[in-house]
Amino acid sequence: MDTEASGAKAASGLCQWTPTQSTFVLTFLTNIVADGTKTSTGFKKVHLNACTKALNDHFKLTRTGDQVSNRLKTWKKKHVRINYLKNLSAALWDEDEFIVSLDHDHYKGHMADPKNKADDEYLNKPLPYYGFLATIFGNSVSTGQYAKSSNDPIGTDRSEGVSHGGDATAENDGLNHGIDKSVINDDISSSARPAKRAKTIDDTGERPMAWLKHFSVAPRR
Repeated sequence: MDTEASGAKAASGLCQWTPTQSTFVLTFLTNIVADGTKTSTGFKKVHLNACTKALNDHFKLTRTGDQVSNRLKTWKKKHVRINYLKNLSAALWDEDEFIVSLDHDHYKGHMADPKNKADDEYLNKPLPYYGFLATIFGNSVSTGQYAKSSNDPIGTDRSEGVSHGGDATAENDGLNHGIDKSVINDDISSSARPAKRAKTIDDTGERPMAWLKHFSVAPRR
């Protein structure tokens, strides 16, 4: 379970995120992009609030839109760092498993620098959440290249300050705040195909149970 420190004046103290909650949020935001919403300048408040409401309704939480926004900032930092690492001259990038590989000598040399200590989280291991990040933080409408299903929980995030803003009720603009109960089982077989809504798992890392059977979030613009 990941923990993010809240603002100094916030009464709630800590904001904890389970892998399933993280996957839920990433799935929701990925589906917004997959439906054709441009996010080059970031998500609109209405989208973040809709995501927050869906998260709270599904997990019986009291998250705020600001907490989801801060979580998104953490993931954006991850995306930037992973892209930096996969473009290192000594790095190999596995496009299928999302693995940034460094051989032993280059790994030791890289990690010898104290400022690179946190990079161990991203090196020589699958990064199942990268597909979500590549879709969410793309510079234009998603092409569907990375919007494929993931059956792995999101990895541990570094802590980040979270401010607590107003309530998470989205503006009345016709967004669907609930969860689409339809089951979507198709994976992306080609980057040329349209982006499909992502599938998720439960906290145990096993296949979805009945209560979380490939949930899909499908906000309408």
